[in-house]
Amino acid sequence: MAEVFSRTLGLPAGFVLLTYRYHSLKLRLVSGVTISVILAMALYQARRGLALYCLMILMFAGVIYLMKGSNRSFVLVTLLIFASSIVLVGSEVFDKSDFLSSIKERGLEDTRSNVELNFYEDMQGIDWLIGRGINGLYYCPGIVWDGEASTFRGIIETDYLQIILKGGLVSLGLLFLIMIPASILGIFFSKNLLVKAFGIWIFIGLLNMYPSSVNTFTLNYLIMWIGVGVCYSKSLRNLTDASIDKYFKKQIRN
Repeated sequence: MAEVFSRTLGLPAGFVLLTYRYHSLKLRLVSGVTISVILAMALYQARRGLALYCLMILMFAGVIYLMKGSNRSFVLVTLLIFASSIVLVGSEVFDKSDFLSSIKERGLEDTRSNVELNFYEDMQGIDWLIGRGINGLYYCPGIVWDGEASTFRGIIETDYLQIILKGGLVSLGLLFLIMIPASILGIFFSKNLLVKAFGIWIFIGLLNMYPSSVNTFTLNYLIMWIGVGVCYSKSLRNLTDASIDKYFKKQIRN
């Protein structure tokens, strides 16, 4: 249950970190703790996709802060010291830690190849083009799912293949045609942090569609689609951070 709520409601706390300048210090701390707790839980349960999602959010949030935040020199030195400490003592702690035993066992384990090979063998030419519909299944014997061995599955953990299963390359191509330009416009052709954060959030989501399921009804996926609309708006991209700050402060007063 904790993992489900983390994926559906917890990850969007990272968007607060990406848009740090519009939020109070208290809210930033709460968001940072939330993402850190989710990361710790993902490592303990060996959920590699979820852990990667959290790490990418923290990495991009750190890069944004180093580029635009205050006390950047202090933060950079602190990060370098922290990274050096991890390199020096991290391997020994990793070997002896019971907390990280699951991720040590599954860290390099290949749990996808057999499922993906079954998917490739079962899909036919027309299936690749238009998919098998919302209730589409593929032949995948011997995989234990929810405690039972399955023969046909309607889910594949590689999200790009999941989109192809349901809607084919047509569906995946349309998704790329909408989201990739939106991400590029948001990151490289905007004058404010808010739109850039939306572009980065779309980019993170697209990258994580390989190791985890992103294309689901979750708050972080809804933020991606909200970001698409924001990034395509030229008027929003041309706003300055100062004007957005002024707007938010006006809304708070009202």
